[in-house]
Amino acid sequence: MSSVFSRLLVSLLCSITLAHAHSTAQFHLQTALVPLNLPTEDYAACGQVAPLNPSESQRSRININLDVLYGGDSFKLRTFEALGGAIRIPTESYDDLAPVGQDDRWDIFALLHEYLEGTFPLVTTIESLLKEDFQPSRTFVFAFGFDEEASGLEGAGHLAVYLKSRYGINSFAALLDEGGGFGKLYGGNVLFAGPSTGEKGYLDVRLEVSTPGGHSSVPPAHTGIGILASAIVAIESQSHDASLARSGTVFQMLQCAAAHGPDITTTLRSLIEKAASDDQALIELSDALVKMGPKFAALVGTTQAVDLVSGGVKVNALPERVETVINHRIAEHSSVSEVQKHITDVILPVARKFNLTLVSFGTNVTIGSEGAGHIILSKAWGTSLEPAPMTPISSSKPYDILAGTIKAALKSSTIYNSTAVVVSPSLAIGNTDTQFYWNLTKHIFRYSHSTDDGRYNQAHTVNEALKGEALIDKIRFHTKFILNWDESTS
Repeated sequence: MSSVFSRLLVSLLCSITLAHAHSTAQFHLQTALVPLNLPTEDYAACGQVAPLNPSESQRSRININLDVLYGGDSFKLRTFEALGGAIRIPTESYDDLAPVGQDDRWDIFALLHEYLEGTFPLVTTIESLLKEDFQPSRTFVFAFGFDEEASGLEGAGHLAVYLKSRYGINSFAALLDEGGGFGKLYGGNVLFAGPSTGEKGYLDVRLEVSTPGGHSSVPPAHTGIGILASAIVAIESQSHDASLARSGTVFQMLQCAAAHGPDITTTLRSLIEKAASDDQALIELSDALVKMGPKFAALVGTTQAVDLVSGGVKVNALPERVETVINHRIAEHSSVSEVQKHITDVILPVARKFNLTLVSFGTNVTIGSEGAGHIILSKAWGTSLEPAPMTPISSSKPYDILAGTIKAALKSSTIYNSTAVVVSPSLAIGNTDTQFYWNLTKHIFRYSHSTDDGRYNQAHTVNEALKGEALIDKIRFHTKFILNWDESTS
């Protein structure tokens, strides 16, 4: 075993949120389609690896046996019932949960623990592998969080502390968490799988306006609510600049789209290729993405959304304190401090216009007229998150193992029919539990091996549900991932 893999080697982090309010499980078996025909060429841009299956005799035997097992109705029905039973336990997440031990809403998880112990008596997660006498040659850690939808502090937050103390900094070879999936993103009959190798940062800013109260029959020219409205208009009229870096995840993703996306227009393909060495083309490409709509603009810049507003207590009383909260998803090339400076610069003219004192993140920026009031900028809940470190993909053995495993899992699937599969890095614009594990490994992959076609309804909605065959494909992928990583020590 090489020194780089001499300690704890693979961490599979599967954040479990087994039930959302009012959700029920639904399953659907689909008929088999023609197997995939996968490319093995290595391209100049967005290089691809071949499908990867274990080759050592014991692991290969296990892989083949389990592929057969997973295709049988008996296994499928047991799997569906196992998940359905877990979902029936209302382990719901709430934004205002107090720490474990201080909030009885956590107590329901004791029932989930009992259910998992009874359903999976060998270990809470790799039963089929163990029944095949799988004896790993390296260490695998399965870390199951339970509050990812409510910050992850009680689950991954504590797990990460333990793992760091037990194994040390940078002691893991790779980490797999939930994240991107696959689909025919660029038309044609080509599947693009997009493990997220980058993740945007996060900051909620509270903007509070405090002004003197009084009877509304003798109002000032601008009430606190009016001043707040002016501040919101200023914020929304001065969005963050978009920027595309060649070293960033989004540029890597675009290179893959240009190299392999069937429906990428000739003009866009040419611009992406030119942007690899032409600075003006890089700027034009960034501008083009912004013009394509919010979904694409979110990839190349920090987004801001005024999501909460409150103020006023009575119709005949002047509001003395009003506030709004602005949600920011911070671009890879930016930072929390840069966002704080941007909003401070935007609000400073508003404070001066109304002669208010501006306090920005604990610092007095300007002093207004005595008694006129304040504008206070702060972290809404005292927390923030920098953009994640980028996961290396060039000449990266961990990335190649993941990419090869994805292709092998899709090739062995019975429900996906395509002429090719391309694995491309992607950027997570939402946030995951991986923020707690940054110091354990630089090889962090956010990938769920799922597709929109594999579910009923959307995420976080009533009757969110996974199709049965899609669930089996997830199991098939994770099995191959474990076996391939285990063999990588040979």
